[in-house]
Amino acid sequence: MRAVLQRLAIPVILLAAFIGSGEAVDRFGNDPLVEVETTVDTVSADTPVFSIRRAPEMLTSQHAADDLTAALDAWVATLPPNSCFVVSAGAERLYEHQQEIPFTPASNMKVLTAVAALQALGSDFRYQTRVSALQLPDENGLLSGSLYIIGGGDPLLMTDAFMATLPPEFSTTRSSANSLAEQTVATNLSNISGAVVVDESRYDIERAPAGTPVVALDAGLVGALGAAILDRGYLGLGSGYASQFPSPNEDGSPGVIVPLRRSDDPARDLAANFDDLLEALNVLIPRSARVSVDTPTDLLDLLTFESPPMSAIVQQMLTNSDHTTAEMLIKELGFFISGSGSTTAGTLAMSNLLRDAGLNDQGLFALDGSGLDPGTTATCSLLHDALNSGHKDTLRASLPVAGESGTLADDFIGTKGEGRIRAKTGLLAQASALSGYFVTDPGVELTFSLIINVGEGEEITAAQVAGWHRPLPELLASYPSGPALEDLGPVGVPAPGG
Repeated sequence: MRAVLQRLAIPVILLAAFIGSGEAVDRFGNDPLVEVETTVDTVSADTPVFSIRRAPEMLTSQHAADDLTAALDAWVATLPPNSCFVVSAGAERLYEHQQEIPFTPASNMKVLTAVAALQALGSDFRYQTRVSALQLPDENGLLSGSLYIIGGGDPLLMTDAFMATLPPEFSTTRSSANSLAEQTVATNLSNISGAVVVDESRYDIERAPAGTPVVALDAGLVGALGAAILDRGYLGLGSGYASQFPSPNEDGSPGVIVPLRRSDDPARDLAANFDDLLEALNVLIPRSARVSVDTPTDLLDLLTFESPPMSAIVQQMLTNSDHTTAEMLIKELGFFISGSGSTTAGTLAMSNLLRDAGLNDQGLFALDGSGLDPGTTATCSLLHDALNSGHKDTLRASLPVAGESGTLADDFIGTKGEGRIRAKTGLLAQASALSGYFVTDPGVELTFSLIINVGEGEEITAAQVAGWHRPLPELLASYPSGPALEDLGPVGVPAPGG
């Protein structure tokens, strides 16, 4: 008991000693402690310390979001019921409307095809077309036997004649067939005792996805597919390419554009036309060009001809809305993932590839890579997130610019969208879409996706599309904006110096 009392007494004694030390100051010659009264003038603020008005930037941001929501609500109300829309700034979604409902995306499907291709193959991937033979040309330039062209799936192997027909605002990315012929001759080739033979075994011979509408095929919207195609699967040098863009009519209106004719056998046409290109360079070829049915396994490569990188191919596809390139990419995905160069294998691989890219593929039903099949579906949310994926920089650089390039060259002229929208267009009879990026007046980049579908029996017109799309940049342009910060500070506090 005594030990307990001693332990309790020690803190009391120490406290008393500390208090007494204050009185002992004078005993050591120091001035006595003096209490000083102080007065602090305060100003009463009407705004509580923890009011949101003491962080006016937050109020401005909320005000801007509220204004944007109200404006977009009014605009969305003018769209057909089967529509979706998403817009975001960075990681923040600013507006969502039916974003998880799947609709027909038309050519916006190419955005997903691009992401899948970049995810699987990489931006530096290049197609390879091999020029091979059983032996090298001799010292006199004679090649005994046939010259084999082994198709590697390059969708952009084109002739100078075909390139001359493309509109000036289109991407000119290509693999030059003329250059391939010149490089072949440069291997010391001047005479072939056999024939030019093309091998297209890398892919199947399904020339278009099964669900591509007949009207799209008849209009030449997609060329014939295969592992060895020339001029995007159209007929080739003999088709009279100059007639595609005839002289204006007498009244000044544009002449009628004749649709490109799809090849019935693109590998055969490549063989025949490459034969012609070599003969134009003075190579003697006595036998008729043909397609291989039994390519020798012990061929020697005379040269390997590479395409532009995948990043450039994606840019060409998105800028020009090239359906053929999109479908060829799907076949390559099938070959890369499963060894089967088919549309079916490629579309089955797409979902896994998009998930690998961190995307939620719910609502995706991919029947093709171009979006020509109206049975293909996707959500605005998926398209929007694809544009914000790890491939964003490549996609942004690949999309056409409003009023300047590709399929947007004639759109949004005279609006705030001109030069500031980069987006993929899309239009079918019952579907319209626009997904991409827009830079606002304050310099904020927004990502958006819009899909509009109408009912069976209806048909979307160009005037309707313009009416739906044209207000969009004006609605988004001022974001973020709101009341001036000086109008949103704490109230009841005198201005400095006041």
